[in-house]
Amino acid sequence: MITRLSKVSVAVHDHARAVAFFTDVLGLTVRSDEPLDGGARWTEFVPAGSDVAIVPYTWWQALGDHPGTFTGIVLECDDMAATYRRLTQRGATFDGPPEAGTGGIFATLLDPSGNRYTLVQPTD
Repeated sequence: MITRLSKVSVAVHDHARAVAFFTDVLGLTVRSDEPLDGGARWTEFVPAGSDVAIVPYTWWQALGDHPGTFTGIVLECDDMAATYRRLTQRGATFDGPPEAGTGGIFATLLDPSGNRYTLVQPTD
């Protein structure tokens, strides 16, 4: 029986840029960082209070994957205006300003590889 979601992976062009984005821009914590064969790394990033880690990977060619897509990853915040402002000041790029929608206020966040993440402040 499946008991929980533990990790989500996202293809990136550059591991070092991904580390800087997840830690310096988004403020996530490194849960693990291990070397892999061929100079690659397995690094897990978690938001405070979350068990689910984001794992960027650079070996996407071997999987037939590619960076620069919609990840399906939803990051929740408690104050969209403050979070949007703080992330923008840290160098984050968004598709546009936050917009109210059904169930919350939403913005689309881009990482340095062009991957898109949904940022939401739930209203329900």
